[in-house]
Amino acid sequence: MLRSPFLFALLRQILAGAAGVLLIFSFAPYGFSLVCVAGLAFLFYLVLRCRTIRQSALTGLVFGTGWLTAGVYWLYFSMHQFGGLPAALALLALLLLGTFMGMIPAAAVAFAALIRERAKMADEWIALLILPSLWTLSEWLRGWLLTGFPWVTTGYAHTDSVLAGYAPVLGVYGISWCNAFLAGSLVVLLNRRYRHRKKVLALVAFCVAVGYCLKPLEWTQAAGNPIQVRLLQGNVPQEIK
Repeated sequence: MLRSPFLFALLRQILAGAAGVLLIFSFAPYGFSLVCVAGLAFLFYLVLRCRTIRQSALTGLVFGTGWLTAGVYWLYFSMHQFGGLPAALALLALLLLGTFMGMIPAAAVAFAALIRERAKMADEWIALLILPSLWTLSEWLRGWLLTGFPWVTTGYAHTDSVLAGYAPVLGVYGISWCNAFLAGSLVVLLNRRYRHRKKVLALVAFCVAVGYCLKPLEWTQAAGNPIQVRLLQGNVPQEIK
């Protein structure tokens, strides 16, 4: 008979992995940007429920592996159908890549758990400041580490949402931070034991309002005559182009 703590830990990892996979629906062609906020909020909630740094790191790893593996699922077809790699090896390579990339968000939430433990910082500050900042830093590092792998950065989930207004001002990683801040705010707002929920709600309203006001602004204007450009991807057989 399995002990209940083990079952709870197993359930936490299953839910973390599922939430990571579902995060892909926030990107094109689906574009459900609120899924990105809700999915990351669920990860933050799970991390705050973890009792040890190791549990937090494992939760971040499972979430990150599910998210990044699902986010680059097309690599399986590239390796198998076009690269000639056997299906099993192509799937294994995809999972290994997702797991390796998942170590970066795992390190971010583990470091947040370390700060929480050593500094005795309140969960509200961890959710609103530490986790969003470290999450954004991990995404930036993933875009540069070992030549970089910036696919499915959470900021790209908001190309059509109200946060898109921040793009010309803060860039994609600034939007990633705003997304993570909204996720942390959601964790705080849904928990009655936090005392500053009204202030957090005001900050959320301010963040959304500024994005809404920035979105219709035109930051560039056309200059000169338009040009036509055609792109053709090489290394694809002519008969399937």
